[in-house]
Amino acid sequence: MKVSGHWTIEVRDPDGRLVNRHEFENALETNGGEWPVRFLARNQTPGLWHINLYDPSADGPCFVSVPTACVTTESASTSAALNYFKTLEVSVPTPLIMRLSGTVTAERNGKISVVQTMVATCPNTTAPASPCTSTTVHVFTTKTLTTPVSVLLNQQVAVTADIGFN
Repeated sequence: MKVSGHWTIEVRDPDGRLVNRHEFENALETNGGEWPVRFLARNQTPGLWHINLYDPSADGPCFVSVPTACVTTESASTSAALNYFKTLEVSVPTPLIMRLSGTVTAERNGKISVVQTMVATCPNTTAPASPCTSTTVHVFTTKTLTTPVSVLLNQQVAVTADIGFN
């Protein structure tokens, strides 16, 4: 089985006007494959999903006393961090694709040059239908963008990551 990822990032002005759209592919993180194996073997249960959008040079569009990653996470997250946006939705549009989609709002002018999907891991006693809010989070897929996505203060970034299994 091969894991693939198709991403779409749309940047919109506060009035909703589309500024730009980027599409690209990504791949499973080096250690990302161990999590589906652990989940299928019932060693651990998947927790909440997250998408990180950032720039390693600290020029990203989110800010919490210092520039930091913008994170879209599921609404059940207990994080109160200002760079966490509880807008992430998880769906299954086709039998072999899991879709993660959410939005963040830029807190400053910046750029996004790295994107990641991340999953929390929970004890195997946790039912998958009610994921724990574990803070133990692991990178599942990642991509360093050839051309960073520029974002201005108050622009909305809508991100969709389709993770396929074929």
